[in-house]
Amino acid sequence: MNLTRKNLAAIFLIFIFAFSCVAQQTAPRKFEPIPEELANLVVGKREQILGELATLQGNEWIGKYRSFDSATVTTNFDWTPTKGFTIWQENCSRPGDVRVNYGSVNFNGNSLTLSPERTEKGQHTYTSPASLVPVKWGGQHLLIPSDELILFIYAVNSGSTEQIETFLVKTEDYYKSNDGLPIVPQEYKKYLGIKPITAKVSALGTSDSWYPPFTLNVGKAQGVVSGMSFYLTGVKDIQIRIVVDEVRENTSVAYVASAGRSGDYEQEIKPTVGWRFTSKLPKGYF
Repeated sequence: MNLTRKNLAAIFLIFIFAFSCVAQQTAPRKFEPIPEELANLVVGKREQILGELATLQGNEWIGKYRSFDSATVTTNFDWTPTKGFTIWQENCSRPGDVRVNYGSVNFNGNSLTLSPERTEKGQHTYTSPASLVPVKWGGQHLLIPSDELILFIYAVNSGSTEQIETFLVKTEDYYKSNDGLPIVPQEYKKYLGIKPITAKVSALGTSDSWYPPFTLNVGKAQGVVSGMSFYLTGVKDIQIRIVVDEVRENTSVAYVASAGRSGDYEQEIKPTVGWRFTSKLPKGYF
């Protein structure tokens, strides 16, 4: 993994994130820092987990995991069989804007089932997945939400580090090689290495504050799933990633997740019907 390229990519993505926040903001978003009592509770539980972790051997899957959900949002997940798990998600651009959860676990070798103690919805509650599937990829250990395995495989197929890093990887494995293909459950192996999906914008919606939603001419019948990413191709100096939000039989609707351009970056980007997208990361794209 080329660290220089990753650093440049991070800078580019942070610029895009900052730009998108300004573009989308219509009124200040109100949030309150995580209560000290809750923060101390989760930190205390994490310390118990790390204490048990230091005494355990023989289970390669226990330990500390991390994902990069966006340029500014990081999620830390730690677990051991007896002490359970903690999740701590924070946004470095908004100090104190934290979401957490904690609870017990059950690991049978093929699935890690989570039983969270925070079940109420709220600003500081991280909605944890029901279960995580252990996936080995080269020297890396990953934990993938069971209902997002197809998204993970599509991320692998895309070749996008940005997409792959939204999934939990064991912290100590971050710089280890992930050559070859990940070891996924048998029923998902057929999706690894499939041909990229290409799409064309057939219609544009409306938006008052950000780029409009794009209607694509591909849908469920062509293998599209909600949450997958597409990249603009064939348009010079413009880089756009869109994420599918709604899937129909032969069409889908996607929103712009990031947009940027080289050269005259102040020049307005105007989406156009007929633009083409691919699920494979184009060469030279950060």
